[in-house]
Amino acid sequence: LRKPLGLTFRPNELAREKSHIHIAGYQGKKIVATAVLVPKGKSCKVQRVAVKSNLQNSGIGQQLMAYCEMHAISKGFQSIYCH
Repeated sequence: LRKPLGLTFRPNELAREKSHIHIAGYQGKKIVATAVLVPKGKSCKVQRVAVKSNLQNSGIGQQLMAYCEMHAISKGFQSIYCH
């Protein structure tokens, strides 16, 4: 997301994000939804959730969140939250 804006990554930023879990929702070969799970001990924080604007209110976001929850549980996290 930074490259199109002309922004760069610093090595310390990349190191901090190394444990993040990136989730993508596809329609065919196109990414139409995304979310990031950030491990925080036994919990997992959901960040940067997005659904392509013309597909909002179609249920894709709900499916994405359900998948995030299932994935977090499968990796042993005891809770998932956002804010």
